[in-house]
This record gives sequence, structure tokens and C-alpha cells, in this order.
Amino acid sequence: MSDDLDELEQFLHYLQQSRASETDPLRCRMLDRQISDTQMRIEQAQRAAASPSQAPAAPTADSPIPNAAASVARPPSVHSNQPHSQPLPNMSSGSVAMSGDAHTYGPVIGHNDGNVEVNQTFAAPTGRPPQALLVEYHERLAENANRMRLGSDTVAHKQDQMQLAQVFTMLRAEYTRDLDRTAERSMGHMATLQRHSGDVLALLAEARHQHAVLLGAPGGGKSTVVSYLAAAQATALLKPAQAATLEQQGWPHTQLRPVRVLLKHVLPAGDTLEPLWDVVTELRLTSSADPRSPEAQVRATEQRRLRTALEELLRLGEGLLLLDGLDEVPAERLPGVKALILRACERFKASRILVTCRVYDYGLPAPDRRIGGWPTLELRPFELAAQQTYVRRFYDHVQSVEGVSASDTVTVEQKCERLLSELERNATLRDLTTSPLLLALTVYINKEHATLPNSRGKLLAVCVEELLKRRAHDGVGNTLPLEELWPLVAELAYQAHLGEAAATETNPWLGLPEHTVDQVLRTFYRRQLQARTPAQCAAADQRAITAKQRLLNSSGLFHESARPQQHTPAAAELTEQLHFDFPHRLFQEFLAGYYLLRGEKLKLCLEYAHAEHWRVSLDLLANYAPERSPSFLFRLVEKLLAGDPAAQIRGAELLHAFTKPAVLAHEQPELWQAATTQMLALSGIAPQPATPALEPAQRLQAGVVLGHLGDPRLEAPLTERLVHLPAGTFDLENDVGERRTVTLPAFWMSRYLITNAEYQEFIDAGGYTQERWWPDADGRRWLCSELGIEELVSILLNWGLDVDNAYFYAEVCAKSRIQPYWWHEARLNLPNQPVVGINWWEARAFCAYLNQRYADWLAAHAPGMLFRLPSDFEWERAARNGDSREYPWGADDAHIMINIADLILEQPSPVGMFPLSAWPGGPHDLAGNVWEWTESVYVNYIDTDDSERRKNILQQPISIRGGAWGYPRSSARCAFRFFDHPFYSNSSLGLRVVIASVV
Repeated sequence: MSDDLDELEQFLHYLQQSRASETDPLRCRMLDRQISDTQMRIEQAQRAAASPSQAPAAPTADSPIPNAAASVARPPSVHSNQPHSQPLPNMSSGSVAMSGDAHTYGPVIGHNDGNVEVNQTFAAPTGRPPQALLVEYHERLAENANRMRLGSDTVAHKQDQMQLAQVFTMLRAEYTRDLDRTAERSMGHMATLQRHSGDVLALLAEARHQHAVLLGAPGGGKSTVVSYLAAAQATALLKPAQAATLEQQGWPHTQLRPVRVLLKHVLPAGDTLEPLWDVVTELRLTSSADPRSPEAQVRATEQRRLRTALEELLRLGEGLLLLDGLDEVPAERLPGVKALILRACERFKASRILVTCRVYDYGLPAPDRRIGGWPTLELRPFELAAQQTYVRRFYDHVQSVEGVSASDTVTVEQKCERLLSELERNATLRDLTTSPLLLALTVYINKEHATLPNSRGKLLAVCVEELLKRRAHDGVGNTLPLEELWPLVAELAYQAHLGEAAATETNPWLGLPEHTVDQVLRTFYRRQLQARTPAQCAAADQRAITAKQRLLNSSGLFHESARPQQHTPAAAELTEQLHFDFPHRLFQEFLAGYYLLRGEKLKLCLEYAHAEHWRVSLDLLANYAPERSPSFLFRLVEKLLAGDPAAQIRGAELLHAFTKPAVLAHEQPELWQAATTQMLALSGIAPQPATPALEPAQRLQAGVVLGHLGDPRLEAPLTERLVHLPAGTFDLENDVGERRTVTLPAFWMSRYLITNAEYQEFIDAGGYTQERWWPDADGRRWLCSELGIEELVSILLNWGLDVDNAYFYAEVCAKSRIQPYWWHEARLNLPNQPVVGINWWEARAFCAYLNQRYADWLAAHAPGMLFRLPSDFEWERAARNGDSREYPWGADDAHIMINIADLILEQPSPVGMFPLSAWPGGPHDLAGNVWEWTESVYVNYIDTDDSERRKNILQQPISIRGGAWGYPRSSARCAFRFFDHPFYSNSSLGLRVVIASVV
């Protein structure tokens, strides 16, 4: 015992000396805790020495030797008579002893105010200490997550050397913030959901997003963000100097230990976290030796040790758990996986946890993938500047990886400039490459080909072909022609997609079992080679084996699935054989659609038309049909358009995916017109006598498709879509129900709310780049980013907001932009939806643009008048049609549908979708859909003069009218007014215009 005391006292002396010379604050705190811990252990040893009856057994030859330079404390179990398989007790002063490892004698994790140091207190008798294992783990993770593999036609595969970190271009994301009820009372309408955007890593780093869900479209960059963050984090831990890059990107949590999990491989089993760890491939320390050999047992010991260390780090708040692909979890496994995520959240609540999922899948009511209470961030599409940045980084990296010659450098640079120029001028290509995956594929195809694909389907087809060109390293199957590999891999994709849809709780989806793959290949070649005799069948089977090796050893398109370790008997039975899948689901979906298209399987397509699982596959089928079989697509659409309303809507969607230019090129304009007419009827915009009554959600779906096809109502000039309102004297109602009689001259009002298509014309005409459209001095200041945040904060504080909300809104509202705030939100930006996300100055600038565009019409038909926003009086006169009605259609009538909260559409509807809510011949959507800016300051109707209500605009709220999709029916009354402030915009606020005299 005296030797032990001597060792501890020597170590204490060492720590005290180190503390005296240390200057780093974090290191000082760690040493202080270690000194305190060591002093406590010396006291325990002294008490034990004074009590012989409690003295520990003498150390054996296997007793560990203390390492003064690395140790923190000696675990009590080392000198106890307990077997080493018993859990080691927790250490004091922030130190934690690991447990569950019979061969580990005291790996200690010191919790150092945000930094975790893993030290091996004593030399373990078998295997490496946790610190060394963590280093190896980080190296594997950095290598695996940093890979880029897009295609190659050479055996060398230089493309495999490309690294994600070298080309990663920061994605933007948005999250929704909701003001509290106090703010709502202070702000009125302004207290609604508000989006805040920024670089995705900076947003994920916020405290509010410690546990969050990252949403994105297919190929939208979710997995790219996870892979980049995992690789960059692991690299920063290995090379601390690399942490500066992450910090500059807005991610300060560079000391967290990343753990990346592909959720599609998780097999839930009971109330345990084992299934989570089973699929972390970087944790697997495999050995080629016999499992019973000492070498294999050492590897197994090390694997347990590494897993225990990572789990403890996560528990202590020093981990980053990245759970990728909730949308890829089959429905039968989803409840178990969600429960597993929640258990992990409870167990590792101090660490940061991120789950990814497709936007569409996360919003579906069944199966429910939502994680209640977790904030969501949504990745935004790549804009032109980000696209150009990625292109430059890719080509710079290509040159460094491939070591191109001077002459080749010129060619590479020319290809880079060609693509940059094409992105500038080609809107179709620019829209296609807003998806990070499709942009990456386009850049690669640009490098390898002379021309670029002009559709998603064609782009994916070219990429599949490039991947199929990859030659096997061993040369096996390299003579197989592409025309043979195409149908083969398509059939595998179809079987995979079919199996995924048919999975059940007792038969979960792990990928295609090897016996299924073998059967598909054998059947394919026996059919192709028309094998009948045993010899012919043997030859076909041998070709199937060759093709299998070719696909698995070269393409990168189809590979072995990650297999969960066998932690339960059921899982062991499921994972006893190999399974195979497609690394990126979008390729599986495209190839499954290609299989249906190539075989012209009309019956199956009709069967799958309404299945959400097959939606993307059929959309991609339709998009690629012009290249493969346009006549088949036309037959499919005709069958669907002849069916029930749901089939008609689906048929119109597939026709839109085929694209209008392709329809016209194949001389089928009547089919396009038929689909358009049906959508007008089904949406309720122009119902036919035989049109069935549909639920609002289905009518909205038809209206959305109509917007994609091209709404014929919007083809005429705005001046042909006006309602004339004669002059007269009218009774209006003020805010306390009192009537005022006013006299108004004649004016015109737009029949529909201003749509996204019309506002796009304003943007294209330089709406945000030319000050001539901006009549208000404060609006020009906002446009030029001269409206100070402090100025807005002062106004917001005067209106009763607290400091936090005032600064939040000021920062959002002070930022100028080049398009409406919600312009890229898919559910808000259809051509025939009302434009939203514009402030009062943007609405007035649009009116100024109309005055220039229609100057000749105004001079001829409305001399002395101009386009502007309606005044409070004009708007209410139009809604009431000159009488005292409560709603635009008359008295309240529950069967009259309008787009308000009760309908639960949760988005603006195409303009004019509820014609019965307007008085005959009157303007549409004066009740519901979106609020409308007026020209008037929000003050009481004091007198009959509306012109005095427009002073000190920046300091005063503006009257808005009409109610909106997220508000109650009462807000749609003709007399109801709300207010917003001129610098504010949100997703339920738009405009309509009048042609009238100056107020």
C-alpha cells in the first residue's frame, strides 16, 4: 500500500508542477480537477492503510503499471477481488470509468468544460487503449465520409480520389420561428410564423437546434451535409488546425465526436440502443483470424472498448449523433426506429443530434415520420452563385487529383467556363441544377461529354451510363456491353423498389437478398440467351455470375448493404446472408421507372399511379419518356385522364413531367389542352356540369397541376382582367361597428390577386435593380440596404416588443433582397398562386412598374388615373359591392368555402379557386387566401376623407384586408381590418391593384 501512496503522491507532485506552468484556461481547469481527484484518492488510500481489515488483495503479476504522465485516477476495481467483467464505478470530480469490458483497467474520460480527453490510466493487458482506438475511428470516418465517386471509364478510378471537403459548397437553410403570445398582442398580424435563413452549419450550430431535423428534397444535399460535417469534424479532431475551417463556416462545436448512422439499415429490437451501434461501420474492427483466436478476441475487446468510449462521450454531451435518412426507413420499421431515436435523445440529451429526412415524406400523415417537439430546418435549392462556386471548386480539384498536363489544363478550364456560361444563360439548366446531387452530376457530365442533358431523366440516364462504364479492377465482366447491363440493373432496381414497398414488420427491408439477386440474374440471362438445355442453362448461369461480379466490383451503382451486427436471434436470422442495394435512392427510383418504361408495363403503371412509394419513379419515367418511348407515356396519360378525379390529376402530373415542349414536339397539343381543361374543372375554377364535388385538398391539388401546365386565365394582359366599380355613395363600417357614408369616384380593381407569374415579370424587368420603380424614400433606403437595424429596433420597441423579438424582426426585415422573401418555397411559388413575402414598398414598386408597362393603355382608357394599391375605403366598397353585406357573397353561409384556417390547406390557393365566395362578376379572393396590402395607414375611420391617412409611413402600421389561409373565418368579413408594418412580409400577405385617381 505504501508503494501505491508513493505513486499517487508522485503523480500529485507532477500535476501540481504542470499546473504551475500552464497558461491555457481550459487546461488549468482540467488539471485542477485532476489534482482534486488525486488528492481524494490519496486520502482514500491513507484511510484504507489505517484499516487492515479492508485492505485490498495484493496486486498480481497482471496488475497494471501506473503511467504518471497520462493517468488521472486508479479505478478501485483494479485492487478489488471483484471479477473484471463487473462495471467499473464512476469516478469523482468529473472523471468517469468505463464499464462492460473485462480487459479494460481504467480508461478514464475527464469532462473538461467542453473538451473530453480520453486517457489510459493503466496499460491494458490486451489491445489498444481508447485514445488510440478513437484516433483510428476518426481516421476511418474521415476517409469514408469524405469520398466522392461519380463515375469513371478507367480502371485507375482517379475520380475515387476526389474529396468532398475540396468541393463542398455551403448550402443555405431556413427554420421557422414563432413569436410568443405577448409579441402577438403587441404586433397584431406580424406575430405569425417567420422564417430565418442562413448557412446550414451556422443554423445547425445554434443552441435551439441541439436536437433538430434537417429536411430537403430528393438529392437536396441532406446526406452531403451529414457526410461533410462527419468528415470535417473527424479531421478537426485528428488535426486541430483544421478546426478553423469549420469555425469560419459557423460551426464552433469542433471538439464533438461524430457518429454517423444510416437509418435505413437499423433493425429496432426492444428497448435497447444496440441496433443503433450495430450499423456504425466505422466501429467495426474486423479480423481475418478464426473468431476464437487470440487476435480475433483482441479485436472484439477493442471494439467493445471503442463503442463504450463513444457512448460515454455522447452521454457526457461531447458527441455529435448524425442520423441520416429517416425517409428511407420502411414503414414497418418506422415506429421502432422513431422510438430508438427518442431513446437515444434521452440517453444522449446533452449531445447534439441531427436527423435528416425528405421534406415530402416528413409532411405525410401516414406513415408519420415527424418527431414531435423537434425544430426543423429545410435546405434551400442552390442559387446561381452557389452553383458557380461548386463548378469552380470541382474543376480546381479535378486538376489537382488527375494531374492534368498543361494542354489538358486549357481544355479543363474551357469546360469549366462553358458550364458557367451555360448556367448564366440557360434557365432550364439552372433550375435543373438547384439540386446539389444533380448539380454534381451535371458538372461531372460536362467534364466527360460535349453536350449537357436538358432534363432530370436524361441527366440521370447519362449518369447511370457513366457509372456502368466503370471497369472491374480484376477485369471480370469488362467485355459485357452497356446495352446488356442497362436492363439488368433496371430489373434489380425494380425488384429492390418492389421489395421495399412490400416489407413488413416481420420481414423488414434490408436490401435485395443475395439469393434474389442471383435469381434475377439467372432468369435474365436464361431469358436473353433462350436457354433450354442443361448446357445452355449452365452457360447462362455462368454469365449471370460474371455480370454480378462486374456490377459489384466496378460500377458503384449497386453494392452490398451495410449489415447490422447480429444482436438478437431474429436479426441474426435476417442478416445471415448478404443483401444489396443502391447507394443513392434517386438512382433506384429512376431505374425502377426505367424498367417500367422499357417494358411498357402499362398495367403496372396504372396500379402504381396512386402509390406514394412509386411517385418519384413514375415522375422520372415520364420525364425520360421523350428519350425512350413517348407513345407509351401518351397511352398511360390517356388512360389516367379517362379515370376518376384522382387518376385525372395524376395523369396531368405525368404529362407535366413529360414537359410541354416534348408534347408539342410529338404533336400532341390536344392532350395537353385536355389535361388543362380537366384541371380547371376539378380545381373549381371553371367547373363543368359533370364535375364531381371534391374535397378542398383535392381541388387544391388540381389547381397546383394547373399552375404547372399553364393557367390560361393568366395569358391575357392584366388590363383584360379588371372589374369596373362605378362611382357612388356608400356606407362603410369602422372598427367599432359605426357606419360612415363616403363618396367614391369610379375605379377598376384587378379580378385576381397578383400572381407569382405576374410578379416574375416585374423581377425580370429589373424590379429590384432600378430605383425608378421605388416611389418611397424609405423603400429606396431599404432597397439599398441603408435602413438600419437599430432604427427598426427602436420602432419595434415603441410598438411593445421585447428586445429579443425586436432584434430578431429587425434583422429579418432590414435585409434587402432581389425577390420576395418566400420566392423559392415550393408550396408558395406556383405561377397561378398569389405572390407572398413582399413588404409594402415592394407592393408599391410593383404598381410603379405597371404604370410604366401599361402607360399607353392608361392614357387611352383611364386618363388621369394610375395603378396603385387600393385604399381602405376602396377595398371595402369592392368587397361589399356597394351595400351592407357582411361577406363578399352576402350573409354568412357555412357552405361557402374560402381558403381560411378551417380548410387546413396550409398554403395560398391558386387565384379564383373559390368563385362562389365572390359576388357575381366581382373580384375573387376578397375573402381568404392571402391578406392584401392597402394604401392606407391603420387608423380609425375618423371621417370620410381617406387622403389624410398616409403620413409618417415608416412609423405607422398599414391597413391590410381580406383574411388569409391561416386565419379564422371572422377575419374575412368585409369590415375586418388588420395591420402590418411597411417593412414586414410573410407567407400570407400579398396584393391586388386598382386603377384609380391619386389618393
